[in-house]
Amino acid sequence: MASKTCRKTTCQGCEIQGKLLCVHTGPKLLDFWALFFSHGIHLITGMVIGEHWTGPVIWLVLAVVFFVYFETLILCRHYPHYMEDGFMLNRHANAGLPKIPAFDPQPLTRLEKAAWLG
Repeated sequence: MASKTCRKTTCQGCEIQGKLLCVHTGPKLLDFWALFFSHGIHLITGMVIGEHWTGPVIWLVLAVVFFVYFETLILCRHYPHYMEDGFMLNRHANAGLPKIPAFDPQPLTRLEKAAWLG
């Protein structure tokens, strides 16, 4: 496996075009944030207005655990960009998060797929 990953700004002529989202464009990032804000903002706002303070705190803790460790363990460490130099992720929605688990070039196992669906 190569030691460097794709640094292109377009997928034109790439052998894996359409099979993997390697090049992250503004519209793709906007899709991600639109999905988050359409659900997350309403959830947190409702809890704060209703003075249910434990809800946002629990949600924040679970979100940190999920995005910093669980998502990285299940998905990110299988992604080619994960093997780039440095301790922090450098791609798409997870930029700036630490690379805690080791890179695994193998496809997701059945257990990982079940955990992700769970």
